[in-house]
Amino acid sequence: AGLDVDDIEDVKAAVSEACVLLMAGAGGGELRITVESGDGLWAECAVEGYEEETFDADAAGMSRIILEALADEADFFDRDGKTERLSFKFRTRV
Repeated sequence: AGLDVDDIEDVKAAVSEACVLLMAGAGGGELRITVESGDGLWAECAVEGYEEETFDADAAGMSRIILEALADEADFFDRDGKTERLSFKFRTRV
């Protein structure tokens, strides 16, 4: 994908943070991670099965800030105020 070591560390941190964000309210739901390479790297993380009582809005807000800082692009897809899917992209540096 043409990423350097620092970029790869950012990708690892972003995937980890995405999992924390999504699983925080999943209540045993299924987590799916898709990664594609090409002009950089694109990843999508999604979860099914949110439980209202396990969702922490403050922690979710912090996770969004972290992901937006790490990735070149970050998109969040919410349902009922909770993130159930997100995607992010890291571009190859020239």
